[in-house]
Amino acid sequence: MGPCQERSCHEKRLVDTLDRQMSFLSFAPKLHMSALTGEKVRALFEKINLLHGQLFRRIDTNVVNKALTVMVQKNPPPKMGRGRLKFFYATQTGVMPPSFALFVNRPDLVHFTYERYLLNQFREQLALNEVPIRLKFRKK
Repeated sequence: MGPCQERSCHEKRLVDTLDRQMSFLSFAPKLHMSALTGEKVRALFEKINLLHGQLFRRIDTNVVNKALTVMVQKNPPPKMGRGRLKFFYATQTGVMPPSFALFVNRPDLVHFTYERYLLNQFREQLALNEVPIRLKFRKK
């Protein structure tokens, strides 16, 4: 096996190890670059600009509410005991990271799996794919 093949095998193992250890950052972008050759340094600055735009993006309340309506219609919250979680509206409350308040009838009925579903859907529908998002569930 030549040196290039050995190096690519080593790089793959390193990437696999990092992916496992950083699974909680699955949304974060990855960029492989070389400090030795300067390969992909320009791409790093392009990615920084993209992330900055996502972190500081302000999204109109109407857009947030339409996205929430689509999410809930596509996958309604599960019934918990005698109650069912109802969403009234949502609004963006901050940036860096983008933060949203979701007004509901009973915040205690938000299951962590449904919250994860909403996080993933907010990322996808609001083009916030590569940054963390905060959701706060508040009683109306």
